[in-house]
Amino acid sequence: MNYFSAVVAAFLSVPCAWACAADGDLDPSFGLGGMQRFAATAAHGAPAVAVQPDGRIVVCDADRHDFVTDDDVLIERFNADGSLDTTFGVNGSTLLSFDGQSVRDYCSAIALQADGRIVLAGVREFVGFGTTYPYFLVVRITTNGALDTSFAGGAGYTVFSYETFGHGGASAVAVDASGRIVVAGGAQFDGGDEDFAVARLQPDGTFDPAFNGSGTETIGFFSGFSYDYATNVAIDAQDRIVLAGVASGETVVTRLLEDGTADSTFGSAGSAMLPNGPGAVGFLIDHAGRLVIAGTIAAANDNTNADMGVARLFANGSIDTSFGDGGIASVAFDLADGGGGRDNASAIVEQADGKLVIVGNAEYGDLEYTHAAAARLLDDGTLDASFGDGGRTVVDFQLATPADDWFHGAALQDGRVVAVGSAEQGDTQVVVDDVLVRLQSDLVFRETFD
Repeated sequence: MNYFSAVVAAFLSVPCAWACAADGDLDPSFGLGGMQRFAATAAHGAPAVAVQPDGRIVVCDADRHDFVTDDDVLIERFNADGSLDTTFGVNGSTLLSFDGQSVRDYCSAIALQADGRIVLAGVREFVGFGTTYPYFLVVRITTNGALDTSFAGGAGYTVFSYETFGHGGASAVAVDASGRIVVAGGAQFDGGDEDFAVARLQPDGTFDPAFNGSGTETIGFFSGFSYDYATNVAIDAQDRIVLAGVASGETVVTRLLEDGTADSTFGSAGSAMLPNGPGAVGFLIDHAGRLVIAGTIAAANDNTNADMGVARLFANGSIDTSFGDGGIASVAFDLADGGGGRDNASAIVEQADGKLVIVGNAEYGDLEYTHAAAARLLDDGTLDASFGDGGRTVVDFQLATPADDWFHGAALQDGRVVAVGSAEQGDTQVVVDDVLVRLQSDLVFRETFD
């Protein structure tokens, strides 16, 4: 298959048993030809995904009702084969409307507790007088999809007050070994600059005073006005909190000790900056404790060309120059007419053999529309030629024409990559639906046939 002239959607037209699916192709044993649509009536288009130990898949997004002021958090659970898990919520779905009018509730991230309960983080956005006012939103639901009444004083969810982080929102969530919930995003007070924002909640949903004395913390990186926003959070093996994001356009990773103080052994005074980094839309701590960041590397002086980018740091915050080109690897799909195009990574996962799979989108044609796209890298940052076509694969969701398709999140299920994304009607920019896909992996074949 030549990915310059075809997309993985062509695979759907070829009858094939599960065992003939190639590494990186859609897995035909999952959903319908490797894909499954959400049940949203009108998806927001920024879904998140997590995989439970039993292989069931939890996804979330917002379900938009009136396209103006009303969005509710939508959570769905799928069985390992991509079918809806009807034991969850109502026929596989839970829709959380909470309270109030003219409110948009968004789910940005999912974390799974050891006891099976599900933690969601996102944004509650009040709308009024032509202005939006966003706040942190944290939700916990039970294993069967109901709001957890043992969380946040019986409500099952908590919205941070303006006094906590001003007008900000949560973009990431993690649960530490003690069951404490760490959420991260941005904080903005009185229209001023925006800072990294991080909070740690006790298992009951109250702020943990052992973290920075109040359970909350903001971190700024530049004097004067700057836009600093944490896009990801992870907990390392020593229960240190690692934040990744951007600060005035620069890629930043910050590490905090368990009590919330900056870890002076990391980077410079607890932070590492990559001025020419890829941003930090995707982030993970790998098997060796290295920090891996995924996003976009823009071409110099050319706003029509960009590549997926991945950077790797050692555990002390220094750049790992053995990876890619001086610590940064780039992946170009070049699907646009005449080559080039803007290719963006939005999430990254590490497989059991240490290979990295990045997912996102790739522009094609006349630079107006995108395909969902994925690539796999070897430990040195080079493309893994055994995956897809030369290390890359693209997917046409076939839900709209013309379409903008993209992957927004990813997780692993028994070695295979499960990715969530959205399809948008390209000429109207209206989201058609969210989509869940599973890609085939050679790891599964090796485990099955050895």
